[in-house]
Amino acid sequence: LKVTNDLYGTEDFEQVAYRLHKTQTPTDGYNFEMRLRTKENPASLNAAINYTSDFKVGLLLNYTHRNLFVPGYRLQVDVVASESPVAKVQYHSVLGRKWLPAGEVAYYRYKQPIYVEGNRFSEYVFQNFYVRGNMQTNLTANSLVGGGLEYQRTDLFGDAFDLFALDKSYYNMLNAKFFYRFSNQRNQYFATKGMSFSGQLYASADMAETFFKNPYLIYKLEFQQDFTLSSTWALRYILRSGSSLNRILTAPNTFYIGSYGLNYTANVQPFLGYQRMELLANGGLHSATAEVHYKLFPKHYLKAIGNVGASVQQIDFENLSMATQYIDGFGAGYAFDSPVGP
Repeated sequence: LKVTNDLYGTEDFEQVAYRLHKTQTPTDGYNFEMRLRTKENPASLNAAINYTSDFKVGLLLNYTHRNLFVPGYRLQVDVVASESPVAKVQYHSVLGRKWLPAGEVAYYRYKQPIYVEGNRFSEYVFQNFYVRGNMQTNLTANSLVGGGLEYQRTDLFGDAFDLFALDKSYYNMLNAKFFYRFSNQRNQYFATKGMSFSGQLYASADMAETFFKNPYLIYKLEFQQDFTLSSTWALRYILRSGSSLNRILTAPNTFYIGSYGLNYTANVQPFLGYQRMELLANGGLHSATAEVHYKLFPKHYLKAIGNVGASVQQIDFENLSMATQYIDGFGAGYAFDSPVGP
């Protein structure tokens, strides 16, 4: 039954059915037969209007085409049309245990405020482009493991650079990444049951230096678990950890902390109680989040969220002195699962 639910959850099939056939030879038992009916229309388009204090109003678009060109492969296109535009294209296999190639291209650009004691002081433009090639395999319908190489180009410029008479900064990075992801969560907007885990380990080297000379070694981990408390109440907790394993991080690999995610910075860590990327940590961040969900009525949900954490920052470069800052925050939200998207 678990395999049946997992396959149906991929949304690649209109029907997932099974039968048990009793056998008597060579021993008494059962044969398990599964029948799958693929969707007649393999393409889908989803849209939503989103507003956050970080990115203002944005039109979110997702186009997914299943079994395009190669059986089992999926093309996904994500676009955010706003003052902070995003475009991402992925092509990868979603079923099967074979090691298969996958590709991804993404671009994003947004104006990032600079905060002094919580107040907006200036801003700069953070622009990023990357091309990624992976070899990956689906261990199950819910899990993915793989690794590959990524070229990353990051540009920093804008008012803050003009204010301090600084030249534009740009970085050409070559990253070697290894990852594992698992999720059987049924609903992102109302915690019913299930869990998810994602882990990433990568080496990041500046291409201006000798090829992969003294690269940054970075890990990121995230674990989520859902609990149903009643027909209208549910609980989700999230544990996150990310840090450098060998040396102090510099741009663009610094950990940026604040807000509730929703951006594509390489090492952004969501954290309520602070503005987007208000805090910088060149040593890492470790945090715990708890969310209480309430179903107001079907497809309408309320959330109360609290988080605590510790950010690590190097304050003395000569003596390698580190400082740990303990942080906390809370927030609330409303979600509507509309006919055209969340």
